[in-house]
Amino acid sequence: MTLDYDYAVLELKRAQKKKFMDLGISPEIDKMPGSRVHFSGFDDDRVGQLVYRFCSVSVESNDLFYQYCDAEPGSSGSGIYIRLKEPNKKKWNRKIIAIYSGHQWVDVGGEQQDYNVAIRITPLKYAQICLWVHGNNADCSQG
Repeated sequence: MTLDYDYAVLELKRAQKKKFMDLGISPEIDKMPGSRVHFSGFDDDRVGQLVYRFCSVSVESNDLFYQYCDAEPGSSGSGIYIRLKEPNKKKWNRKIIAIYSGHQWVDVGGEQQDYNVAIRITPLKYAQICLWVHGNNADCSQG
């Protein structure tokens, strides 16, 4: 099984009333503002406690980000976001651009390295998720 598509969309029984982050398309790491990704999760070793993390992405592929965020089992499925400055405004916005999946051994320059892995939201994945959520592509603007 490949991790490239290790994500899901859940339908809630009723609409939630709190603000939520928009979905966006993952930029390449050299175009990522501040070169950091952020996420929060519920680690197995800290029951009921939301843990916030941020780190830099070390390596990327077309579908995955590899990083060393200090994550524990239980964080899988967390939305990874970046902070973006809105053009001509002082306001910063956050967009989910990947989903934390776990760890994976990766061959980098002939050497095996253990990374935490995030599934990137590519334009194709963005379109698929938007279709799942809205039932058509007309309600989708590019992330």
